[in-house]
Amino acid sequence: MEDTPDNRSVIDVLVAYKQALEERNVEGIMSLCSPRFYETTAMADPSDDYSYSELARKGAADTFKRLKEVRVELEIKEVQVADKKARADMRFVYQAKMSLPAGEKWHADTELNRVELERDKEGHWKITKGL
Repeated sequence: MEDTPDNRSVIDVLVAYKQALEERNVEGIMSLCSPRFYETTAMADPSDDYSYSELARKGAADTFKRLKEVRVELEIKEVQVADKKARADMRFVYQAKMSLPAGEKWHADTELNRVELERDKEGHWKITKGL
């Protein structure tokens, strides 16, 4: 991956996202996302897709209520920047200690994600998709 100011700025956003996840910081995650954020899941049913306004409520806040601890590892494979749009391909490894009716349990998973970003009016990168 080429070491450029744009690539570094995109990576900085992803590192801040990792930190906000580990801190279970809904406001921190929201500050990294564009108001144009829209997540389409891999499922055929569009009812589980969500927008920026639903992210805090549906995506982050509800999930964080069940989590006691989160550990995240990002391995950024590629960053591509074209004018006001960017995308980053990464391996996302997480472990989460979840509070369940039967007690606390650790869950771990690895995903390959493509995060899409766009520049806002001030020139900052904001996530539009891929969480």
